[in-house]
Amino acid sequence: IEAADLLWSPLRVHKKGSRNNPEVYGQTTASGLTADLLLNNAPALAPAEFVLPGSFQPALLSYSTQEEASRLLHRLAEDEEYRRQLRQTIHSAFVYFIKENFQMAFAALTALPEEYPPC
Repeated sequence: IEAADLLWSPLRVHKKGSRNNPEVYGQTTASGLTADLLLNNAPALAPAEFVLPGSFQPALLSYSTQEEASRLLHRLAEDEEYRRQLRQTIHSAFVYFIKENFQMAFAALTALPEEYPPC
């Protein structure tokens, strides 16, 4: 995945879960695509019904039809500047996702108010 120019996720967005319950990728179940995006800074091609949180949208190339997917794939294969701009946009969108930001947020979340002494 590290060397990939594209992550393709041909999900069936609407599926049945383990107990025959309806599941929707991106809403009631996860695909692992968000972690792959964060770790690889590559765009992802996925069905238009697939929903990612807002901060991941710059990395998502959505398609509704086979023709749309084909056009996106051809553009990625043929347009080096498009690929470069996509990577730069993704990198800029993901700049927040660094360890230090999560450590600070966790510390703030778990900090005891000063009026409560430690146990």
